[in-house]
Amino acid sequence: MLQKLKMMFSVAPKEISTPDPDKRVMYVQLAGKLHTFYQEVSFIERLVNAAQSSTTGGFITLKSRSATYAINLNAISYIEVPEESYEITHGDVPGCSVYLAGKDRPFELGELSVNQFDLAIEDSSKNFICLGNCCFNRSEVALIVLSEPH
Repeated sequence: MLQKLKMMFSVAPKEISTPDPDKRVMYVQLAGKLHTFYQEVSFIERLVNAAQSSTTGGFITLKSRSATYAINLNAISYIEVPEESYEITHGDVPGCSVYLAGKDRPFELGELSVNQFDLAIEDSSKNFICLGNCCFNRSEVALIVLSEPH
């Protein structure tokens, strides 16, 4: 598995400048799709701790300067935080994007308020997550990104 991942990352992420010492690159495999994050160390620590300590799964909501992420802990199968870290730009489109298990592309829902986003994630008793005019089966949602315009 590690050799396969090394091959996948043989092309280094685009270097922009000297990396910020308070940020790190992190690779997370969610529902079979590899996602790359470049975030503050506290963001990465919270996600790693939640993944290690979670016995029931569910969603963790993490906020950065430019986006809010809801990550399904049940969908995580792999996390790597490499020793070397390079600054990369995120490929998140502005607005809300939903990544589902088994789908190659996210559903791009456009602009949503943070309140709509928070309300949709909070009620774990519901089988569906409703965002805007769309509803998604909660168990199939791997990642939701609410991104600010660049």
